[in-house]
Amino acid sequence: MVPPPPATYTSGDIEAAKTTACAAWDRAARSTAQASKASATALEADPNWRTPASAAALAAEKRTGIAAISNLRNSIGPATPQSLADPMTNWITLSINELHAMNQRDWTEAERVQEQGNALVDTIASECGLR
Repeated sequence: MVPPPPATYTSGDIEAAKTTACAAWDRAARSTAQASKASATALEADPNWRTPASAAALAAEKRTGIAAISNLRNSIGPATPQSLADPMTNWITLSINELHAMNQRDWTEAERVQEQGNALVDTIASECGLR
């Protein structure tokens, strides 16, 4: 049996997939930044992460991150250029790892994977023409 040839996409298909992925990235970046800022503000007001306000802000930050990851993952299509899909997929993986480390209270690991994810932001933003 001969395998089918690889899928081919028109330039319009590729541009539409890129536009979809980049719009999802922009929403993800804005929503997670807003949630992180709210969380940081709550922790600055009271550094005890167990207070109701801090705990609520941290929980909202995690929920926002999970929603952003899910939306972004669903927005990367087969016609999305690899130069965009690869760093986005890597960012998703690192974000999941960061959330896991945060749930485990492994702050060193959370910071390490966050820095790796942050290193991909400029690549993604550049690919999307956002900077």
